[in-house]
Amino acid sequence: MSFATTAKSLPAASHRLRNALFAVMAIMTQSALAQGETATTSGEIEHLMTFKQSSGCEFNRNRTWYPASSAHEHILKKLNYIRDRMTIPSAEYFIQEAASRSGMGDRVMYQIRCNNSPVQECRGWLLGELNKSRIRTAKSK
Repeated sequence: MSFATTAKSLPAASHRLRNALFAVMAIMTQSALAQGETATTSGEIEHLMTFKQSSGCEFNRNRTWYPASSAHEHILKKLNYIRDRMTIPSAEYFIQEAASRSGMGDRVMYQIRCNNSPVQECRGWLLGELNKSRIRTAKSK
């Protein structure tokens, strides 16, 4: 290869190298951001965990009813399992993947019953509380 040919290919090689460096930097930035949940997501998950634990409601998991304290311990184990493997992107993701359904076979939805209220799916109950919490937070700002 002549010097002239090499000189002509340098801008193209330089451009490819620059693009590769930008790609590596973008991946590193994404990785750094993935190291932890946002403060909002963490706060919302904590609120939902506290809400569930202090509800006094019973939770049906895999066709057995448990008190709120047992449900809290179980969901906390699932939450920690997920957090060990990934960053939880949102409170909705937490509800869907950890707090509202079984990880076993048929992925049975958890149910909740509070006092004299009808039995309902835990997912809807938690999403309702999340929405109320967000409205309260927005009003307090």
